[in-house]
Amino acid sequence: MKKLILSSVFILALSLTFTSCRDTKNADSAEEALENAADATENALEKAGDAVDNAVDSADKAIDDAVDAAEGAAEKTGDAIESAVDSAKDAANKAGESVDNAVESSKESLKKAGDAVEKKVNDLKEQ
Repeated sequence: MKKLILSSVFILALSLTFTSCRDTKNADSAEEALENAADATENALEKAGDAVDNAVDSADKAIDDAVDAAEGAAEKTGDAIESAVDSAKDAANKAGESVDNAVESSKESLKKAGDAVEKKVNDLKEQ
């Protein structure tokens, strides 16, 4: 996922480099648009990283809960084991949802950044 995002940013940077080398005023504007796109991408990556961290934390907690439940299961009935399994499944589902949300957030941020760069490039072409 990081390679895809970084590749997209690199392609945007490369395209802006070749299309905005005629006027220094326009070059400054293109550079600003590129910086804004890089900032948006960085923010999206940070959000994705946070979501992954949260997912890992949720999975760790679920594993700890499952281990605690398994230790007490020797003395309890099979209901305790089923409860631990359900808890682990719920935590895994929540972790998956967190990752999916992070991916969607990253996609939206990249789309916004790309749109901003494209708009700026079109504005520069019209000048």
